[in-house]
Amino acid sequence: MPAIGDTQVKFDRTYIWLKGNPNAPGAWRLTGNDNTPGANQDQSKLEMNGTVASSRATIAANQLVYINSAGAIDLADASAIATGRVAGAAIADAIANGPITYARNMAVNVINPTVVIDGAPSVLETGKYYYLSATTPGNYTRTPDTSTTGAVLVQVGLALDTANMTIEIQEPLVI
Repeated sequence: MPAIGDTQVKFDRTYIWLKGNPNAPGAWRLTGNDNTPGANQDQSKLEMNGTVASSRATIAANQLVYINSAGAIDLADASAIATGRVAGAAIADAIANGPITYARNMAVNVINPTVVIDGAPSVLETGKYYYLSATTPGNYTRTPDTSTTGAVLVQVGLALDTANMTIEIQEPLVI
């Protein structure tokens, strides 16, 4: 069990263990200090590669993906925990059985918000959180499903401005 004030570095970000009050559980929180990887830091990749599932015709740039039971990359959706464990956001368009690069814990340019966000907005809402859609696989939403039993609530990003989002995927919460 970490002690209050302990720090750790993951994905080139520094976290600190904090505890709000004596009766509450503690939590790792970002310190706000991004770091250049050093000898004692976790130098995990921010971009990963995989193969698109054969059953998925295409995956568009910026769509949210998960790793299916066969180890292939498919579109994530918040309708169930099995498909709600988001691995990242696609960096570029990909086709069935083709290679795909996806990323997390980094800022991305959302080049096609009308395609990848429920409601087809033309731009991102600056400073607003985005969640995994339960209605359109691979999409983001500003209004997640919080009432359907078995659906999952997954915060996946924060709009930095009208065209850029930081992809920071949180743990899914089953409704």
